[in-house]
Amino acid sequence: MAVDDETLAAEVRVLTDYDAGLIADGDLLSIIELAKTELRAQVGQSDIDFYGGNLDAERALFWLTCLFLKAKIGELDAPNFSISELQVSHQAMDEQAGFWLNNLDRRLDALRGTSLIGHVRIQRADRTYNFEN
Repeated sequence: MAVDDETLAAEVRVLTDYDAGLIADGDLLSIIELAKTELRAQVGQSDIDFYGGNLDAERALFWLTCLFLKAKIGELDAPNFSISELQVSHQAMDEQAGFWLNNLDRRLDALRGTSLIGHVRIQRADRTYNFEN
């Protein structure tokens, strides 16, 4: 779990395998700042603390940073990439891009408080079924 922008950048580099020769540290930190801005706007909270123990916020930042970085490098075809278009773009992207988007979607839903928590089994005693047809 990242504790600041530098440790997040290191985690992103490990997963994407993009070293400093491919993307400079300053550029990566700028992408992290852009991802923070986008997440705050998407969730509607300007005071999200990404490193204060909120795992969903930190992981949403991680996955969005990975996606933005992949778009910047050109691995994902996303010339007009925007977080608000993720649901639409998700359908059109290949299976590899789906991995990144699915992880972001899951964390973003949890951050918004809209994720499913578990399965519910409903038992209704007030139902009767008639099979006389």
